Amino acid sequence: MDILSVQSAVLHGIVGNNAAVPVLQSLGWSPLALHTTWYAHHKGHPGWFGEVTPPAVFERFLQYTWQAAHLQVTTVLSGYLGLPHRLTC
Repeated sequence: MDILSVQSAVLHGIVGNNAAVPVLQSLGWSPLALHTTWYAHHKGHPGWFGEVTPPAVFERFLQYTWQAAHLQVTTVLSGYLGLPHRLTC
């Protein structure tokens, strides 16, 4: 059983997947981290920059997660998306 964590990622700081993944690992899980955005740091602080994961890239990773025979996602943890994603999978 796998947990898919769909959240933002930052270079510096502890938010989104940077916070969720270590906590889930400490509980004995091996989470799959799908990053919705890549930012320098939390957007609440000045000087942030980064990008939203392009929807086509996001969708390919999501499709892989569902189709890979060795993965069995039973739980999805979602967080900051950056922008609405309209998926076709």
